[in-house]
Amino acid sequence: MAIYPDELIKELGYVILGSVDRSSKIKVAGSELTKAPNVEFISGLSDAN
Repeated sequence: MAIYPDELIKELGYVILGSVDRSSKIKVAGSELTKAPNVEFISGLSDAN
């Protein structure tokens, strides 16, 4: 499954990934997502304009 986060995610100190259950969440640096398979960063995705 492809994942399309905004490119700004890479600059965040951390992001929380996981499912609904609190015990299944992990905290990772935003830059770590560049190492994950099937992740394609999209520039300007979160731009409100």
